[in-house]
Amino acid sequence: MIIVKCDMCGCDVDYNLNGVNVNFNHYGTVQMSGGEREYQVCNVCASKIDAFIKQKSEERK
Repeated sequence: MIIVKCDMCGCDVDYNLNGVNVNFNHYGTVQMSGGEREYQVCNVCASKIDAFIKQKSEERK
């Protein structure tokens, strides 16, 4: 079991069960929590990121 902290909400995440590795580098530079890097987020926060990206994509159409 690998436990990490969610970089968005700070909750404990079991990386093997309910965690997501988010790498924004494909989409350009993203500053979140102090720098550009890969982020570990829980599934709830990953859903929020997904919804935000979809919303912004729709707004640009």
